[in-house]
Amino acid sequence: MLPATLRPEELDLLNAELTTRALDVVAPGQRVIVADLGTSLGEASLVVIERAQCLIMVVPPEIAAMTDARRALAVFRDIMGVPASRIEVVLNQRSPHTPLDKAAIESVLGRQIAVTVGFDGSKPEEATLSGSLAIQRDPSSYIARGANDIARLIGAHVKLKL
Repeated sequence: MLPATLRPEELDLLNAELTTRALDVVAPGQRVIVADLGTSLGEASLVVIERAQCLIMVVPPEIAAMTDARRALAVFRDIMGVPASRIEVVLNQRSPHTPLDKAAIESVLGRQIAVTVGFDGSKPEEATLSGSLAIQRDPSSYIARGANDIARLIGAHVKLKL
């Protein structure tokens, strides 16, 4: 599920009420709903966060991203009352050489990294250009292994056998 609009002029229509209605329609027929919320914490995103059994926060190992991730975790915890047990952090290594290592990120965020998606060179772009999914194109790639690890993590939160 992508909380977005087809046209920029429709952005005002995407609100908490519409998101709630969409979730109310979809949720009864699905065991798992994955929503890509992007980086903003608009009212539509907040509705999804409040209802989620598991929040996966994907962060790159960059200093600026750590500041934003730490702030978001504080909002989830202190303002929204989301229990720490419902939040998982995934490290997305988008480049071969990162300014922060896993231990530094865990120290800054005060949380353990649940899954690390390793740098996979140009494989994601090549898959996109060929019209396929990276996980199908090379099931042993870092991207594929990371996606499988994230699926298992979500499955464990919602008690699915994978």
